[in-house]
Amino acid sequence: MKTARFFSIVLVLALLVGTYSLVAAKVAANPPQPSYIEGGDSPATVVDGDLSEWAADDFFANLHKAGKVDKEVLAMVSLRYDCATEILFANVVPTGTLKINTSPDDNFIKLGNDYKLVDGNDSPADGTQPDFEWVNKVDSTADGWEASVELSPGTYTNFNVHALIGAAADTAQVIDSAIELNLVCEGKSHNWGDLPDEIGMYLGLTLAPTGASHNVSGLSLGPAVNIE
Repeated sequence: MKTARFFSIVLVLALLVGTYSLVAAKVAANPPQPSYIEGGDSPATVVDGDLSEWAADDFFANLHKAGKVDKEVLAMVSLRYDCATEILFANVVPTGTLKINTSPDDNFIKLGNDYKLVDGNDSPADGTQPDFEWVNKVDSTADGWEASVELSPGTYTNFNVHALIGAAADTAQVIDSAIELNLVCEGKSHNWGDLPDEIGMYLGLTLAPTGASHNVSGLSLGPAVNIE
């Protein structure tokens, strides 16, 4: 009886340790926040066209036909963010038996409709940012794509993910071409300086649409960081 109880306790502890290890490696997506890579990433998130490191809890948003909420979902985007490197990772996969049309200009991540972060022209992947790779590309179709880009912590109100689907070349994108993305990293903040409001709003940055951004670190000119 005591032996059985001992092994039961050991099994429970092992399960708890295993669960903690998984949590420590990644915090699940909670839109508008992505998954966060923490305390090591195993297996490593790499833009290489292999989606084996991605999990269901990385899901971020559906991509609807023509970006219309009343249209069918043609694809899905998953996101991960590494606060240490300030790199955002993404993967896009079509739904059902659909395929990605590999037109490089039509598979992208942007802020709004004009400010490109990464697209299919950044393939083949080489480990430098921005980076992009197709998943199982054959001729002009693929099973999906992976991408990564350097993006500072902050709130982006016009985060736009777009894919081209199938022989019919249907567009699949986030609703109204804009979805909120919050990248929150402990110990990192921004000072937007004196950039005009319209530029901050164009970039979709809402920490304060009043100026250019830089990370606030331990170094400063003067005794403290102020509102300027």
